[in-house]
Amino acid sequence: MGRAELGQLIDRDDLDASDGSRGRLSIAVPAAWTRGGADIEIAVPARVTCARCDGGGCDGCARSGAHRAPAELAARTLRLRLPADLTGGATLRLVRPFGEHAPLDQLLIDIRADSAASPGVRCVAPPPSDALARPAS
Repeated sequence: MGRAELGQLIDRDDLDASDGSRGRLSIAVPAAWTRGGADIEIAVPARVTCARCDGGGCDGCARSGAHRAPAELAARTLRLRLPADLTGGATLRLVRPFGEHAPLDQLLIDIRADSAASPGVRCVAPPPSDALARPAS
């Protein structure tokens, strides 16, 4: 048996300093989904707001205020696990969320608990009944 492969380590400062394209998406999820961390799918819109200028237009987005996601819905549907505690909200940063050759380098997803899910957001796996019982990775 060979050595186990380690996941890529990412330096937060390097990500912050990166001049690559960076989009932002804000979503709401029902509070019940956050107890123990449910898995969700997000159908990302075909255009996401530029995280650098918040839609105002900058060099990073060619003054458009937005970045394009892949045209096909399946290619821009993401699956992720919610943080177990969304008190005060959370921001998840996904690096190359649509693959190595897609035009978006980073996607910041601002998540907040609310009474209903945002359009395009659905729960695909509820939190485990025992939040401490997680499958071994």
